[in-house]
Amino acid sequence: MCKLDNMKRFIGNFLKLISKNNNPFGKHLSKVIELLYLSVAFRFRIIKTSIYLFKVRCRKRNLNLNLTSKHKIKFPDIGTPITVPSIVSDGVNIKGAARISNGNYEALADFAGRPIQLYKNRGEALMNGIVLFKVNIQGEISEFTIRHSLSSIPNYEDPKICVHQNQTFLIMTNITSPIKNELGPWRSRIAVENLETGVIHQLLSPTNRGIEKNWIPIQGNEHLQLLYSSNPVSLISFEPISGVAHFNATNYSSSIVLNNRTQMIKTPHPSIPFIRIGSKKFAHRKFGYTPFHYFEILSDNFEPIKMSRPFVFSSIQMEMCQGLTIKGTTLIMSWTENDKDNMIGSIEIESVLKLFKQF
Repeated sequence: MCKLDNMKRFIGNFLKLISKNNNPFGKHLSKVIELLYLSVAFRFRIIKTSIYLFKVRCRKRNLNLNLTSKHKIKFPDIGTPITVPSIVSDGVNIKGAARISNGNYEALADFAGRPIQLYKNRGEALMNGIVLFKVNIQGEISEFTIRHSLSSIPNYEDPKICVHQNQTFLIMTNITSPIKNELGPWRSRIAVENLETGVIHQLLSPTNRGIEKNWIPIQGNEHLQLLYSSNPVSLISFEPISGVAHFNATNYSSSIVLNNRTQMIKTPHPSIPFIRIGSKKFAHRKFGYTPFHYFEILSDNFEPIKMSRPFVFSSIQMEMCQGLTIKGTTLIMSWTENDKDNMIGSIEIESVLKLFKQF
């Protein structure tokens, strides 16, 4: 455990002590101390980010992914921001799903590196919904529909789309309720929706957590499976008709603890049985805790094989990559920049392999 973690634990215990017995002065003092700690910790982590980039021989100017194509997704104006598009190729079309929400962020973070959420600033309740669409590699949209209308909690957010046995499914975070009737945080579980039948199954946490997010579908396998975590690699096998789910934790772990982002997809390349994009947040003085992205290659048994060097799509900012699919030897990705601009881009598998050789 590092010194910063020890300090965090010490300050946490101290804050509990001074804020006991509903003492107004103690509560005010604890908030001031907490903000000071977060500010110092944020600046310390900015230095750690620079050291990390030096160690992995990456500079800010060469973090950008060298894409074959890149276009803005031309969503219609529906009066509500659309973000985190997820895409899947069914062999003919590229299908997509995305989140509509008032839970967006300011471009810049606060002095402690925390995101500034607009709905909280306005004193609003969090509202979410889901849209469906088809898209081509130039970002042109067709068959745009609202699947789940914008609504307050309980609702769905952050969909991942996948195709299994010629049926299309959404893997969504189901926000069930805010904690203590506040604007956040909230309780959540995972929902799986069959878009052909309209049936939605609610999946309970296999580890008894109150907040569940970012279970990702494994695309191209015989069974409908979800990656639950990568440290250790834990899988959920789901039977769409019965709704029965089985949890399996392996002895494998990724070399870096990543947040699950895109689908894990099967490829025809002999060196890449399965691949996915995950992310890890690093501190940046303007944008706060921003994600760096990584390609990860996994074996047919889902054992992590290689981790790429970190990369960004455009620049170090709030980028959220939610979609990954394959057509032939081309990987196609979808992501959101600055919580407002949705993009679609492509890269050849051989170009992706170079990211592993350089790391």
